[in-house]
Amino acid sequence: MTERSKEQEQGGQVRELLATRADEVSLPDGWADRVLRDGKRAVGRRRLAATTAAVAAVAAVGVLLSGLPGTGEQPPASRPEWATADSVPQALRKMPVGPDTDVPYGTRGEQGKGALRVMLGGRAIPIPKEYTGLRIWRAGDRGFVYLADGPGDVSVVVHVDADGTSTELERTAKGEHTTQLNVSEDGRFAAWTVHPYEGRSQVVKRADLTTGKVGSRSYDDIDSVHGFAGDDVLINWDARVQNIGSLDRDGTPWPSADRDGGVEDYSVASDTVLLSTSDGCMRAYSIAQPDNQRWKVCDMEDVHFSPDGQRFVALREGGYVVSDTSSGEVTGGLWSVPSVHPQDMAWEDDDTVLLELAEAKPARTKDGMIAPIAPQYGPSYLVRCHVEQERCELVDTGGPVKAFPSSSS
Repeated sequence: MTERSKEQEQGGQVRELLATRADEVSLPDGWADRVLRDGKRAVGRRRLAATTAAVAAVAAVGVLLSGLPGTGEQPPASRPEWATADSVPQALRKMPVGPDTDVPYGTRGEQGKGALRVMLGGRAIPIPKEYTGLRIWRAGDRGFVYLADGPGDVSVVVHVDADGTSTELERTAKGEHTTQLNVSEDGRFAAWTVHPYEGRSQVVKRADLTTGKVGSRSYDDIDSVHGFAGDDVLINWDARVQNIGSLDRDGTPWPSADRDGGVEDYSVASDTVLLSTSDGCMRAYSIAQPDNQRWKVCDMEDVHFSPDGQRFVALREGGYVVSDTSSGEVTGGLWSVPSVHPQDMAWEDDDTVLLELAEAKPARTKDGMIAPIAPQYGPSYLVRCHVEQERCELVDTGGPVKAFPSSSS
């Protein structure tokens, strides 16, 4: 028997099993075929053999029957009305729809209209209507922190606790603004820089989100805050990583002064730092042994660590891929549909990733020709991808999203 014949035979067995299970729970006719067709959607670029597809499809039915969350509790034939609208990219309209997420995200209320608000665990947190340029950072189980432009040409930093209580942490003076902010891995601390409109950063501030206490310290020519090492603040200073501790003392030096090409960006989780350098490469180091380079890759950017630090997702050739933190080896993919472009992402848990996706529409000239400029993007939607199962679903947010958490790494 040929390999293809074996795959066809296994596929037929799986289809028969799915059809039987579907009948048992009164699912719509043809649902088994849709599971086999859509449930195998390539989360990455690896070809799934028929045996792997069989295991994944049967597991999907088993989880559906058990009622566990995060699996698309509605059969594909039953979709919310908003998810069938023409404004939803066609690639997303074909997906199963899964439950809403507890990760905070911004929206504009019913059908994308009304005042801006942030959804947190099913609760709508209103944002003052005079605020613009909203950016969100998840703060673990302590809610979220947001940065926005306020009236009078100022920047505001606000912590919203898990119960919805808002505490203003920063309101810049005239002639100053805040553009860089980050939150520690455990969600306890937030840190940001205050810039004069003319010149470079002068002040770094760190807030304890459990007490609301804000500390500050002045420095010369600091570029930005990009992460934490435990409770210590890591900054980008003259293209070098520097540990400035908790602002009342200097932390252990992180000797990155001699890295090739200078540091452009970095991400931190547990004991690992990933440096993106101006030569287009990424290098991994240990915070405890910063002179020991673990590995180097040269075709990734926009890194996001999993909560446990064991894996990271990075942008590669227009799509997100999953890699092993210990080696940098790519272990799978998340998204590679060219017409629907990733805008941002966040880990929902150690095995689940949320992607903010928008359809890319090429810009055209008056005569209908494609213009050689950046494409225009449509509304953004959230898609949940299960890494181990290699399966994605549209998140039931009730419509498009307007703001999504920046990575805390």
